[in-house]
Amino acid sequence: MSTAELQTSSSTTNQTAKPKELTAEQKDQLNRVQEVFRGSPLPPTDPSAITLTLQARGERFAQHVDVATETLGFHTLNDHFAKGFKNHDTERSLAYISGSMGRLLHGPGKTATVFIEPEKHLMEFATAGSCFIEMLTQLADALEAVILNADGAVLSEAELKALGEQINAGVRKKMQQHRAAHTVVMPDGEVRLYNGLSFTYDVLDAKGDWDHTVYFDAAPATVSQGRANGLNMAAELMKFHKAHKRGFYWFGRVLEAAYEAKKKDPRVKYSKPCVENVVAGFMTGIEAFVQVGCKHTNVEWINARIDEAEQSYARDLAEKAEFAERMRNARAAAAAKRSAAAQGGSSK
Repeated sequence: MSTAELQTSSSTTNQTAKPKELTAEQKDQLNRVQEVFRGSPLPPTDPSAITLTLQARGERFAQHVDVATETLGFHTLNDHFAKGFKNHDTERSLAYISGSMGRLLHGPGKTATVFIEPEKHLMEFATAGSCFIEMLTQLADALEAVILNADGAVLSEAELKALGEQINAGVRKKMQQHRAAHTVVMPDGEVRLYNGLSFTYDVLDAKGDWDHTVYFDAAPATVSQGRANGLNMAAELMKFHKAHKRGFYWFGRVLEAAYEAKKKDPRVKYSKPCVENVVAGFMTGIEAFVQVGCKHTNVEWINARIDEAEQSYARDLAEKAEFAERMRNARAAAAAKRSAAAQGGSSK
């Protein structure tokens, strides 16, 4: 092929090649990368968002804001290039502070913007707003700053307290929406509240209060279908752990319930659909998780837990021995006292 033909081919290729359009997720990732270089977070998207300003009134504000925020208990956020207040389980943020990840604030008009999104993400407790405002007030004191509202007015102690209650109301609204979205009324009238897994739920009474928890709800199935259903349940559990950082505190109850269902007949049943077939598939997934966990769990961690348990056991034995010794001494003293009293009486 001649040079002219190569150039023509290259030109044609360049003309026909069109850049791929970014997906919404890719655009969001690109924005967050750009956000890192800009040094300031993206504006909030929660319609109920509240914007505050930390305004310097002394020299201490010239330090890195991240030093003060970390000292006072704020955390690095995964969904914003900043420090702020988050749900420790899902790592989704309630509020974030601009300039709080290493940018030195200096010069006239030293400020940091505080973005609060009460209804965007589910929080762990209903008073998260008051807790955040208390921490923000401590941060302002540490930085020799005042807290301004969106109009630039300094917020008083009473106004900050009211603002905390306003945020709490948004947090509670999100909690109520989450609860409503995860509440199901069954045909027989039973009200179920699901918490992340399709086979584990709370049963609510007529007042909407907790009545009892079902930890392993599985319909009878044939061998092949049961294995598939059980593996799907194990996959749900895996996804739950990936999305939550604080663990699955009722996991032991799930295993107990699965064991109770399985021990009715530990063998796989080929003759008819049964729950035991589902448990078999579920346990296959759990066994794989345990195997992987054993390979990747820090041995020192389990050794430390063993040491703690052994030390606790040794303390229990020592306390029981000490108690038994005190009881023996007390009985001996009481017997001696009775003997002395009897001898004194007989001498008279």
